[in-house]
Amino acid sequence: MHICLFSNSRLRPAVTRVCVCFLGQTELPAVMRRGIEELLHYEKRKERIYTYEGAVERMLAANPGLSKESVHVLLERGLVQREDGFVFSRDLRVNFKNIVRFSLEQSLEMLSRVQASVLIVLARDGSERSLSEPSQNELTSTLLQFLRDRDHTVVTVPGDHHAHLKHA
Repeated sequence: MHICLFSNSRLRPAVTRVCVCFLGQTELPAVMRRGIEELLHYEKRKERIYTYEGAVERMLAANPGLSKESVHVLLERGLVQREDGFVFSRDLRVNFKNIVRFSLEQSLEMLSRVQASVLIVLARDGSERSLSEPSQNELTSTLLQFLRDRDHTVVTVPGDHHAHLKHA
């Protein structure tokens, strides 16, 4: 969203996950409520502290397709060492229901403001699967075609979300 609103900025953020979800009028309140409830629950949680080995085990359990080498690469930037152990530095709120929703028309307007070159990399077994479900297929196709028509690049690679680690 940053590059849509601040197109003259020198900052060129990298986007690692894009969610395309359009809801009907009647579904929106329930999704927004769930998103707010997830945020409130998250704020009450107790921070988990791990040993390094425990963090490796936790990451492998959550991502069974990753090699140990890939897990160590991810943990280099994904762990913070404290006196009492290690904590994950990632913000789990990125996985919560997004309560900010745009219509297709609003999304296209936002995308039309992007002035930077865009490379969309879709992993065949990653988010690409959920984006190609029948309910999202037409909307996703429209958004991706909109980007292609403006000389942005959209590619699909084999693998899942961690394709950059597995096929490097």
